[in-house]
Amino acid sequence: MDEREQPYSGPTVDPDPEWAEYVAWLDGEIAAGRDPDRQWQPAQGSLRFGQGDEADMLPPGPLLVGLTEEAAEDFGSLSDSELAGVLQAARRQEIREGYKQTLAVAEFARRREAAFENAKARGVPTGCRPGGFPGEELAIELVITRIQASHRIETATDLVTRLPATLAGMGAGLIDEARAYWIAFYTRCLTPADAARADEILAAAAPDLRVDQLVRKAAALEMRLDPAAAKARKDHEKRTNQRVEARREASGNASLSAREMDTADAIAAKSYIDAIAVALRNGGLDAPLGSLRVLAMGDLTQGRNPLDRLNPPPAEPGRCPADPESGVEPEPGPGTDPGPSPGTDPEPDGGPSVSSLGRAGPVPAPALINLIVPSGVLLGWSTGPAQAGSWGLLDHEETRTIAAAASRHQRTRWCVTVTNDKGEAVAHACARGQHPWSPEGAPDPKNGAAWRDDDPAPRQPHGPPRQRDDPRGRPDDPAGQRDDPPGYRSDPRAPRDDPPPPRDDPPPQRHDPCPQRDGPTPAQAARLRELLRRLNLVFEPVARGTCDHGHAEDHYAPSRKLRHLVRARKATCDAPGCGAQACYADLDHTVPYPGGPTDECNLAPRCRTHHRTKQAPDWKVEQVEPGVSRWTLPSGRTRLTTPTRYDL
Repeated sequence: MDEREQPYSGPTVDPDPEWAEYVAWLDGEIAAGRDPDRQWQPAQGSLRFGQGDEADMLPPGPLLVGLTEEAAEDFGSLSDSELAGVLQAARRQEIREGYKQTLAVAEFARRREAAFENAKARGVPTGCRPGGFPGEELAIELVITRIQASHRIETATDLVTRLPATLAGMGAGLIDEARAYWIAFYTRCLTPADAARADEILAAAAPDLRVDQLVRKAAALEMRLDPAAAKARKDHEKRTNQRVEARREASGNASLSAREMDTADAIAAKSYIDAIAVALRNGGLDAPLGSLRVLAMGDLTQGRNPLDRLNPPPAEPGRCPADPESGVEPEPGPGTDPGPSPGTDPEPDGGPSVSSLGRAGPVPAPALINLIVPSGVLLGWSTGPAQAGSWGLLDHEETRTIAAAASRHQRTRWCVTVTNDKGEAVAHACARGQHPWSPEGAPDPKNGAAWRDDDPAPRQPHGPPRQRDDPRGRPDDPAGQRDDPPGYRSDPRAPRDDPPPPRDDPPPQRHDPCPQRDGPTPAQAARLRELLRRLNLVFEPVARGTCDHGHAEDHYAPSRKLRHLVRARKATCDAPGCGAQACYADLDHTVPYPGGPTDECNLAPRCRTHHRTKQAPDWKVEQVEPGVSRWTLPSGRTRLTTPTRYDL
């Protein structure tokens, strides 16, 4: 018997007359030549979902589907116990569907591995073997990340080949995919014999444990069965996967964390931050300890002393004090004390005001991320969001603070991309040299003030092309050299030559959830024109639909101008579903050079992984028009990718 079909070893359900009724009905439908796939409906009230009733114990299958569908038609007639029974039954059925997906993913992985190994046995060179990118193919089909696809392949393969009890629990609707994943994870480094033993123990316990409880049990069992394997995995991750992660929280804030740290170092670092937080609270800062910990960590990682919030240090000779109106603080000197020793309890001359907890301005730094900022946000007349690369969305206040800090660094450069009414790039320009910018004097988009009568908002549903300012964090580089880390991009709407017609209805208030959606007012357009004048830009068109080859080059490596045009058109890797930032991706010739030109109609940003994937023999990529690529997967299915729509 195939191990994937082995019966579940847990509690079984006794046969009942209703099951026999269903089987008889199915046989009759087949014998009569009718479609047996139509849903079978048992006799009304034949099975019930109360605790211990027949339906409450049924395994997943067509009978359970029919009963839950019948119950869903009138939940109001069910008792509380029966309602809970229907919920449990639907969950069992859902887990069964996950079991089917697991079998399908395992078969998919087996086929791709067989194709790869067959090519390897035939002596096909590395990089030319079919089946070498199963994770990338599965990610496109399921619209998930490559890492998620790789996890699914590893887990499905382990469940089918090493963990029969857990797989059977999934088939019976008792062990969901999340629990199965952690069982597979903590048994992956074990020998087959130890994995089989752990499989039996964990599969029996999993249905009655929360996921976090099962994770602790699986980790403890792994350390008991093979402590050397557990340590080897820990050391491997520490050696190959240590990193500092910054990401966007669901709330719109951000998080910063060090991953795969040594446990002792993590405990010591946390204790140090705790001690500083306690010292700040004892010094008079009125805030929760959690907020003070975040405050201390932010100061320490930006080269500031958190305790200076209690006793601000005097200005150093020769150093300019902070400008109170700009909100910009001077950079710390080279001798700044990084912080107190754990347990220090300073004695300030007086408690600080609550305002001292306000966030200090970030130190000037090159824009190492790609910021996409609507001009209304930059210049202060809109509360819309901005996009900060993989960090996600920024609100208008964060955007202007970050833009001001980035613009003060000598390596930051600005670029502007003009977009059409669909949000697609149509022209691009780059400014040379440093252009410091400050939000001083820009109106507060949250002040609730009405527009002036002589400054009405336009009413047309679609304004003229929008523009996106993109000061990139790199020095001017000669043609042909690779870009430095990217920087800042803004997205203004181009000003109108004539003022918009007057409104018949009352002017909108600034608290409109979508203010200025149709374009800037004359006064706002004047500020935008002044910004563009200072940047001294010369725009180049972005090829769309057809290509006139006006930017074609007769060498392999594209110039800086051509790189910017292509990356303005497509802000991410052009593989289906890939979110890798184009500024870090390769500019790949869709038709290899010199057979294909170095031009907008043949270049596309592709991350290194999808660059290699595209070169595999069972993959095919065509650029059917500038910025539009057709990807043909090894399965024969096709996916079309199009230029980025900047829809902020």
